[in-house]
Amino acid sequence: MLRQVSEDLLVGADQAAEFTGLSRRTIYHLVDRNQIPFSRMGARLYFRKSALDISFGGESKERLNSDNQNE
Repeated sequence: MLRQVSEDLLVGADQAAEFTGLSRRTIYHLVDRNQIPFSRMGARLYFRKSALDISFGGESKERLNSDNQNE
């Protein structure tokens, strides 16, 4: 179970940006407006891939790339 959680975790806006295909600036903007799910510990942001997928209707960049490779 710990492995599943660690595989679902994104640490920082850079990783969230890469996962979603958005810019880091856009991620910060969405966080500031509480428009995407995140957790904050100190100055560090944490995101769950599964929660971002749900927020964006499953259309994250990583999901699209994986779907294209499976075709």
